[in-house]
Amino acid sequence: MNVFSNFSILGSLFFLVVKLIEKVISLADFTLYFNSLISLINASKEIQKNYAQVIAFNAQLQSLFDFLNQKEENFDVGKIKKIDTEKITIKFDNVSFKYPKSNENILENCSFEIRNGETVALVGKNGAGKSTIVKLLCKFYKPTSGNIYINGVNINDIDTKTYYKILSPTFQDFRLFPFRISENISANLLGEITNYQREKMDESFYLLNLKSWIDKLVNKEDTFLTFLFSKNSVEPSGGIGQKLALSRSMVHEGKFFIMDEPTSALDPRSEQEIFEKMLDISKGQTSLFISHRLSSTKYADRIIVCDNKKITENGDHEKLMKDDGLYKKMYLSQAKLYE
Repeated sequence: MNVFSNFSILGSLFFLVVKLIEKVISLADFTLYFNSLISLINASKEIQKNYAQVIAFNAQLQSLFDFLNQKEENFDVGKIKKIDTEKITIKFDNVSFKYPKSNENILENCSFEIRNGETVALVGKNGAGKSTIVKLLCKFYKPTSGNIYINGVNINDIDTKTYYKILSPTFQDFRLFPFRISENISANLLGEITNYQREKMDESFYLLNLKSWIDKLVNKEDTFLTFLFSKNSVEPSGGIGQKLALSRSMVHEGKFFIMDEPTSALDPRSEQEIFEKMLDISKGQTSLFISHRLSSTKYADRIIVCDNKKITENGDHEKLMKDDGLYKKMYLSQAKLYE
């Protein structure tokens, strides 16, 4: 556009100069025509600039409309609309699973229980099926065979929206949307966020050492994440993003905490600090967590080991160290790294 504009100006200027020399136009006419030409070119540039912005905004809005038009598939599956959550127990009963379009099982005949108020660590090698267990617990998939129960009720018989109110999950591959921080955490639009949710947010910011970071932002917790919809936004680091995801889980206040490597982007010291605070918050509530650092298993009442598609070990730290199985080998291997 700049090259075209320059040629247009030079060509028009040459033409006007020739006409001026030939006395076809006066000096006043020359000035008028030349200024009009410059104004026309500037207006053309502005139109092209605005058009480009309209195209860009349209692409951004399309992402928003695509998100808003997502169908809530399978959200009302299940006949049970209400379930007693005063106590929470979980049971995997001979569960096997393979992903759609796959012929190979990820899990085979897995059985274990999580008692009410118990904090359980799920450990194992990469690809052992730990995150798959979490996905099944969250009803992202149904078991290929076997059943999963909460308080003795098959989770597939529970209305999904009812079931999700029971869970407070935090995932390693968490998602933060290009909305306000407060909207990401509360799952409500700005005008629908309650005072109670605001109080819980502030509490979580303090516990997760996010308060000083939040206070520095232009609109504090109402600042937009990413620059998709606002110039006054912030792009959080991986560690900050993970803490925001943990904050969302805390504010939700579900009765069953699920943490799938929620501190993988944090250093060991920060991870220990976060685990201590999360377990303090979930004290007395049924919890399951996965962590690649086995030092965190000291916070668990019980440890379940997943290996080669099966549950191979089950017990507390002392028992599993005596059993001399995979857990002991992994624990000692990691311990050497910190010597």
